[in-house]
Amino acid sequence: MVSTYETIKNQARKIIHHYHSMELADWQSRPRTMSEYELWMDLLHLFKSQAIEASRLNDLTQSQQLVQDYFEDTTSSPPSPPTLDKLVRKVCDLVPSIYQALLNNKPLESIEELLQVAEPTPKQGTEPASEKVLSELMDAYLSENQLKGWKMRTIKQYEHSLFIALHLLGDGPVSSLNHTHDIHMIYRTS
Repeated sequence: MVSTYETIKNQARKIIHHYHSMELADWQSRPRTMSEYELWMDLLHLFKSQAIEASRLNDLTQSQQLVQDYFEDTTSSPPSPPTLDKLVRKVCDLVPSIYQALLNNKPLESIEELLQVAEPTPKQGTEPASEKVLSELMDAYLSENQLKGWKMRTIKQYEHSLFIALHLLGDGPVSSLNHTHDIHMIYRTS
């Protein structure tokens, strides 16, 4: 049986392949001049940079559109909302690989190789920590930073902030957290 994680990963790859082929087909739809090629390369660098930044900032706008377009283009039915949210997040992390493939003039068949580099197969125990509870992750975070040599005062400050967050969010599985928790925290602290 295929795990939910593997299903999401495979679906995200299909979406990345789909978008890559659309971008490549658009570019190859007519002969281009050298200045158009140079402009396209500049745009690809810009788009890759923006995609990396969006992934870091958790800006899922472009990825939501890509996922929505994929399901419309393929007339497939989208997964349930919680799975769809995870799929959008996964696509967000993989979008820079599209632009890297285009920058490297990689054909559609070889993008899989690039995706393997962009997202190595997780080792046992390193799949998403979504089933862990918040307190576990907070403890691990504090312990890790203590080993890095953070000063005790800094650790205590973080510990205090994390304690408040834990009190407001509750000690449930991380997978159960979503944007509504952010809103509840704002209203509770106002």
